[in-house]
Amino acid sequence: MANDLSGGFTNPSQDAARAFRQIMDAMARPGRIVSLSGLTPPEPLSRAQANIALTLFDHTTKISLKAHYDNEAVKTWLSFHTGTNFTSPELADFIICDHDGIGAINALKQGSNEYPDQSATVIVGYPKLDHGQCQLSGPGIKDKVMVSITEISPFRNGQAMFPLGVDFMLTCDDKLMGLPRTTKMEMC
Repeated sequence: MANDLSGGFTNPSQDAARAFRQIMDAMARPGRIVSLSGLTPPEPLSRAQANIALTLFDHTTKISLKAHYDNEAVKTWLSFHTGTNFTSPELADFIICDHDGIGAINALKQGSNEYPDQSATVIVGYPKLDHGQCQLSGPGIKDKVMVSITEISPFRNGQAMFPLGVDFMLTCDDKLMGLPRTTKMEMC
């Protein structure tokens, strides 16, 4: 799909509304895996990442693309469909990266005591999202949820300064799992 701007929402208002409900459901119920399909973005952007972008990004949004996401096809596609602006990870509202490229969480926007919502959200590409050996607990989780996350330290660092901190959206192909900063994680 290099140099191809197609693959966006067919019916933007209805598709974005549907995706928004799914995204909010994933963030409100950490560990729950939802499906966000219907788009054909340029590689390496997944369908879930593209749905998040087309639903939540606009001309006021500052995003950072890390590693192989930082390519001309992805930048052009996102600019065309959202009008978003690109910046460094430290200034970004959203960061798109792979699970091994999250980097220093404390260098990202953490919000403030007055405006904790003005923090960064990291949209992380994973090779697989499934239930497994990591236990989640906290708001939105009735008892506990078991998920398959191999390295939890970046996510735990996001909880250390609550209510400040960073939220995460884990993606794999068309799947999304939300990990807000309120979620507690333990390896079992």
